[in-house]
Amino acid sequence: MYVRTFQALHLTSVMHLLMLVPYDLVWIVVEASGISNKTVSLIAKLGLKAIHLGFNQRMPNSWEERHKLESKMHLRTLRIIREKKLDGIVMFANDSNMLSMELFDEIQNVKWFRAVSIGILTHSVNPDEMADHKNDEEENLKMPVQGPTCNASDMKLEWSGFVLNSRLLWNDSSDKPKWIKDIDMLNGVIKSPLGLVSDTSVVEPLGNCSRQVEL
Repeated sequence: MYVRTFQALHLTSVMHLLMLVPYDLVWIVVEASGISNKTVSLIAKLGLKAIHLGFNQRMPNSWEERHKLESKMHLRTLRIIREKKLDGIVMFANDSNMLSMELFDEIQNVKWFRAVSIGILTHSVNPDEMADHKNDEEENLKMPVQGPTCNASDMKLEWSGFVLNSRLLWNDSSDKPKWIKDIDMLNGVIKSPLGLVSDTSVVEPLGNCSRQVEL
């Protein structure tokens, strides 16, 4: 995840959630504009394993450019997981998600790659961007929940809507399936984790095909 204007609020919210998780976990924080002392101090209060990385680009103001940078930061995270050979289930979270403890129980059943229904908190926009993104914001207000359907071709989720086995990223994993792509061949940007697979039918939905929302 990245740190934005209200970083203390956002990070504290995620920290409190992670403190309740009854499983071993490693929190990877990728911070735009490089590592800041304030963020270092906040993470130190967590008391859990954390990897804090700086990304030497400022977070853009426009949504389109912001999403592009977020994708680069997510790929940086995946490369760190591969380099350190972290073993477990990878999930993405940001300040717009509402997550329950049941979600962490559910993802223990993930074999390789799955999609999950998530609650999305709607957000306000910068007045300068309001005209350009009015339609997008209206759509967000109508659809505060994103989730998979039983038809894999219909899946259009953000990064936080996916979980995957970290062994999919390892170069020397003997049982890695052939449908996973090499992250070094993705040219630095993909819109969602669906770009990691050559066949979306391999992505299984958690939460009973979107009939159960992990709020």
